[in-house]
Amino acid sequence: MKKDQEIIEKIDQLQKTVEGTKDKILNFTEAATYLRLSKSYLYKLTSRKEIPHLKPGGKLVYFRQSDLDKWLLQRPVASRSQIEQQVWKSKNGRPQYSGMIGVSR
Repeated sequence: MKKDQEIIEKIDQLQKTVEGTKDKILNFTEAATYLRLSKSYLYKLTSRKEIPHLKPGGKLVYFRQSDLDKWLLQRPVASRSQIEQQVWKSKNGRPQYSGMIGVSR
């Protein structure tokens, strides 16, 4: 009896794990909220085809949450210290001019 209960609990845990890995589909309002964007700006992004989206019926717009996550991460901005490290790296240890404004030769 105790063994059966353990098996049922493990099945429940596995089911929750599988459900958590499914790609969640968001409607337009949910996507705007998830991205913390105004609906008008999200509409502009979709009409310009600058953000991945789905239009299964040709009218209503949906989004895969995983696509939105990838879109958010595609243009990272380097920190000041990361930029400085890139500017000063060289094969022989001497500073290199990067062509960036404010960086001297």
